[in-house]
Parts: sequence; structure tokens; C-alpha cells
Amino acid sequence: MITVIKQPTFTGVANNTNIFQITSNSSSQAQFKVVGDFSNFATPSTLIQRIKQQPNANGNAIFDIGSILQSQMSDPIPNTATSTIAYLRASTNAMRYVFKWGEEWGTSTSSSVVLRPGNSNSAGNPAVTGSGFYFLWNGLADPNDKLTGLATSYNWVSTTKWFPTTTTPTAGSTTFTRQVCLTDMPRTASIRNNESLQVYFLQGNEDTTFGTTNQAQDIYGYDIKVYDSANSLLATITKYNLSTDGGGPRALSTEQWNSVTPQANYQNIANGYTYQLIGATIGPRAHSSWNASNWSYAIITLYGQLNTSPALDTTAIWDQFRLNRSEAACGYNGVRFAWKNAYGVYDFYTFDLQLDKRANITRESFEQNFVNYSNTSTIGVFSNIRQEGERKTFTIK
Repeated sequence: MITVIKQPTFTGVANNTNIFQITSNSSSQAQFKVVGDFSNFATPSTLIQRIKQQPNANGNAIFDIGSILQSQMSDPIPNTATSTIAYLRASTNAMRYVFKWGEEWGTSTSSSVVLRPGNSNSAGNPAVTGSGFYFLWNGLADPNDKLTGLATSYNWVSTTKWFPTTTTPTAGSTTFTRQVCLTDMPRTASIRNNESLQVYFLQGNEDTTFGTTNQAQDIYGYDIKVYDSANSLLATITKYNLSTDGGGPRALSTEQWNSVTPQANYQNIANGYTYQLIGATIGPRAHSSWNASNWSYAIITLYGQLNTSPALDTTAIWDQFRLNRSEAACGYNGVRFAWKNAYGVYDFYTFDLQLDKRANITRESFEQNFVNYSNTSTIGVFSNIRQEGERKTFTIK
């Protein structure tokens, strides 16, 4: 019988070690191997890949499935030029997957083998699971600061970006200030009036049975307050995290986390994963009342939900950014870059001024004469092996 000893965390990243440790009380059987079937949660009956392995001397079969997971990921390039949508759900850069484990063995070293489900000795496809499914996205976690030494499973155990145990919505108010967005960008940064900016966060909980629970990391919406240079408030923009505006899983701002529609969207077999990784568009380009004003800076705050209205819980701050206005200087329009950061989502930065750096390389070469091996004298012939062949030196100025 198969036992899953260790497994990836429910929320993980594809580019780290994603390790399963499997044991079986049948490992002494002839030609024994552990068999794993990998499939997408959306189509669990469609086999993507089957892997096999003999156990090691201690009876453990260790599988790192990271390379398989990476092959299923691709990153959509964000549309920073025309995007005005408030939120952006995950697509090909995230997935829910299933791993089912079984075993095979024969009656002798030369017999044919029989595939067994892992929970009985009868023939059948792998059927043992450590979890109903696993969620991951195309990111990376630094094991030196994102994993704890006390973790009993592998992969992404973060104490800075993921708080699914927080009760939300709150009955009254819950006071906290966190930085859960998947970026290490400074929370005070500069941006131009025509630029877009997206920050990404995890949404939801670790309840793989999809129970109607209040426990979740739930970003209910974000609020933008736009100010001029005299610190006068010019505009207030509120964008609720709704499926109708690119986010979710709520369809209406009046819904609570454990309402029917949010739960149905989150549980959806085909598309539920898209609500677990969401980007918020918080740059001025996407908000006309912001970029049309004579603004100097803006403060963007991601809030939880207060269920007495429901409304934004202004004491439950999931993250906050201050964006100062910057403009082109010295006749240089600047270049804006978008790149995939270590968390597996996009960061953005504009180089305001041109910077040139040049290096000149000069090459010199000299050639040593070959040693005369016909010389009858052996004195000094092999005293320095570097006397053979050509050497080149390079000087960088």
C-alpha cells in the first residue's frame, strides 16, 4: 500500500523543488516501482505524464516534479499600453494539478508487471493522493528566506506574502498592515502620468475541499487617493475586486467571501485557479480621473472587507504604495521595462535618463618557441611547461 510521506505545499511555485516522498509496504516485491500519474485538475482523467521510480535503500521513492510543472507554464506579457481593466486574473502562468500514486510489481524478476492503484493489490491505475489538488504559479521562492526550517512539506511556505488563516470578512474590524503583493519594489516609487503598473497577490485559502469558510487571504478592493503638490485631495478612486472587472471571485461588491457566487467561482474545476493569483492595475494610465488631473502623488491601499455594510475595512491593510509623479528630463523620454521577478509575476521600472558605459578591449599576443626535443641535452628542456604553444593576454580599459 502506498503512503505519501511528504508533498508540495497546497500553494507552491513551479521553479523550486516540488518533492514527493512515497513509501510502500510492497517495496520488497520483484521489479517493484512507485508509479505517479500527473494531470490537470480541470481534466483529471486526461493523463499528462506518468513517472516511475524504484525506492532507494531506505524504501523511499523521491520525486522532484519541478521540471514537469515548468513545462506546463507560460507567462502572458502584460498589456501596459492600453490596459484599463482594474484587475487581471491568472491564466497560463498558474494551474491546479493532481498527482495520483500507485505501484507496480511482478511475481519474479523475469515476469511481466501489474500496475496497481496503491490502495489495494488489485490491478488498476494509480489512485492514492496526498491532496485533492495542488495550486502553483510560474514563480520561484528563495529557500533561504521564504521557507522555514520547521516546514513539514516542501515548497512555498511564506510568512510575508500569504496569510490564509486571517478571518475575513471581519465582524467589526481587524487591524493589521501587511505587504502581501508579490513584489520587492519600494512601497514609495516614481511613475509617469502615462504609465501602467500592476501588482500581484494571492487570493483565497488552503481549503482544498472548498468548504464555505471565512478563513482566507481576501483582498476585497483597492482605494486610490490622488493629491496635488499642496497635499490637497484631487480624486478618490475605489475598485472592488470583482470578476466583472477582471478580478474575483466576487461578482458583486455586496457579496461576502463565503457567499454562493464567490464560492462557486473559486470551486470551479476549469477556471477556479484563475482567482487564486490576481494582478491589480494601480498605475495612472488605467484611471482617467487620475491621469487627467494636475497630480503630484497618489496613495494606493489594498483593503480587506468589513461585513457590516459590506465595505472596505480601512483598518485591514493588505498592502500600500505611494507613487510620486516623475517626468521626462533632459530631452530623454526614458525606457520602461517589464520583467518577471523571482515571485513569478511582473515588475516594472522606467529608466528616466540615458546612461552609457563603454569598455575598450585591446588584445596582445606573443608566441614562445617550441622546445627542441632533438636536443641531446636534457638540462632545462622540461623546466617550464608553459614554454610551449601560444599565450594571449587581454587588457580591459
